[in-house]
Parts: sequence; C-alpha cells; structure tokens
Amino acid sequence: MAKLENFMPLIEKWEGGYVNKYYEMKDGISRKITKEDLNVCVVRDRLWNYCKCDMINSQAIANILADWVWANGIVAIEQIQVLLGIKANGVMSKKMVEIMNNAPQRDLFLRIKSVRTYYVESMCVEYPAYLCFQKEWLRRVDAVKWIPI
Repeated sequence: MAKLENFMPLIEKWEGGYVNKYYEMKDGISRKITKEDLNVCVVRDRLWNYCKCDMINSQAIANILADWVWANGIVAIEQIQVLLGIKANGVMSKKMVEIMNNAPQRDLFLRIKSVRTYYVESMCVEYPAYLCFQKEWLRRVDAVKWIPI
C-alpha cells in the first residue's frame, strides 16, 4: 500500500519546501504553522485521504494521482475516471480504487502520466497565457517516476 511519507518529498520539492515561520492572522494573532500541521491538516486530511491513497497498492500511482489533484484539483480524478471507463464525477470511490488496483500497475501509471501530459498541453493551447508555465508543469509530471511494487 502507498504511504504518505513516501509522497511528501515529491510535494515538498515542487512546492518549494516548508517555511517555519509565524503567520499574522486576520484577527491580529500570530500563529505558528508547523511542518506537522502542514502534513496533517493539508496534505494528509485534504489530499491523501480524499484520494484514498492509503488504499492504492502502487506508490507510483498514488503519487501521480495525489500530485495531479494537488496541482489541478478534482479534474485529475475526473480524467482518470474517463481513462478507467467509469462515471466521471470527481469522487474517489472504493470501486475506483479497486479498478485501479486490479489494473496492470505499470501500464496504468504510464497511461495516467500520458493523460496528465496531454491535459497540461491542452490547457496551454486553450489558455495561451499558461504557455509560460508549460515547461515547468511538464517537468513536474516527468518527475513522478514508476516505483515497482
């Protein structure tokens, strides 16, 4: 099964790491957000658990899924649902995880990576203002590597 701690270095690399500092809140009170807060509140609770990554057999598939959702939201789940031939509603269901786990893992990973690459390229065609980000976005997709189970 995929593990959050194996995903964290990827997200930290592309999101510029973590700055350990106090933040001034709207109520005027300074609060310190720790790295643990970031991991637990944002990445685990709002990303990893939402994507049901703990139920996914392949770390590589969990990584590419979670990273794509982090970068583009539920459109990533919808795109993968289309790839899998199931209803595209943006919700990670147990059935979706089961289909993903029963698919040939390396093939599924490569297909997801290909669809994500196409998504980035299509988005930059549709919104030319994004062309300045395309190279970096594609480098990020390429950085997610296959990890044998």
